[in-house]
Amino acid sequence: MNRISVIISASIIIICLISCDSTQSADRIDESRATTIKIATNNGTPDLDSIVRNHKFTRLETSEECLVGEVYKLSCRNEKYYILDRHLQKALFVFDEEGKFRNRIGRRGRGPGEFIEPTDFIVSDSSVTVFDMFGHKLLYYNPDGTFIRSVRLPYSIYEIESGRDGSVIYAVGGDNSKCDSLKNYELLEIGPEGDIRAKVYKNKYSMDFSNKYDLQGFDEDVIYKKAFRPAVYMLRDKNLYAKYIFDIPSHALPGDYEKLCRGNFERFIKQYRDESISTVNSGRQTVMQESASRPNACPTWWFTTRIRTVPYRDWSVSRSGETRQTGTDCSPR
Repeated sequence: MNRISVIISASIIIICLISCDSTQSADRIDESRATTIKIATNNGTPDLDSIVRNHKFTRLETSEECLVGEVYKLSCRNEKYYILDRHLQKALFVFDEEGKFRNRIGRRGRGPGEFIEPTDFIVSDSSVTVFDMFGHKLLYYNPDGTFIRSVRLPYSIYEIESGRDGSVIYAVGGDNSKCDSLKNYELLEIGPEGDIRAKVYKNKYSMDFSNKYDLQGFDEDVIYKKAFRPAVYMLRDKNLYAKYIFDIPSHALPGDYEKLCRGNFERFIKQYRDESISTVNSGRQTVMQESASRPNACPTWWFTTRIRTVPYRDWSVSRSGETRQTGTDCSPR
């Protein structure tokens, strides 16, 4: 009888340990192995010379077929530059290392191989994947722009990224508040057919600041960052690990600011934004004059926004002007 009691007790302890470990991987980020980097500032603005070590300029070919109005995202793969102009030309351009135009990937429309808007893209050695947020789908192309196939997405995401081989796609979770199985998850791992393989980091206090480039691929790794979190995270084995933590002494926020604000954007602004900000317009420039009344106040350049309206009933314009999906369930409307 004692032996049976011991076995049952041991089994309960093991189950509890496994459950605790599972909870930590779902809603916590491991910061034990992070490297701290101190960021120098110049009049409240980060000094880029303290961060960037070298740079390179490439003059791009200019013609009617390859006019780039906005560089929304840039990817350097396979000795080519992939440049996404999401809002103006709504096109994905391909240039070689010398800046010569090679081809476009896809085109606007509603037919096969066409997208309403090229919201994001990823490049592997053998294909290019374009995410169309308005069309609720992923489109696959050969590197020369030949259309392969498309996959519908029955849930909301904001952007995509992958490692070099492209076998796994990571996505920033969108507004899935009406879908209990995806609610509050910041990251999703999805397969080539749009199937969800894993859900990463559940945070019910997460606030959407519409910050582009939350996900970035570096060689075999995928990096994740979030606005106002002073860290860069590594996405590996379906878990998040803090790789770098940035020390900005004059503009530090509490580590649990999202929880303190309970995920409420207005409460965040009221608590941490400078109380005294005056804007002086001077020609084409806007000069921001600010006075921090609290040591934890955020600098104005953290709150720079733009406003854009979109006349579409199923979509809302977030605070930075990026259009974000507001779905009612796991399926797009």
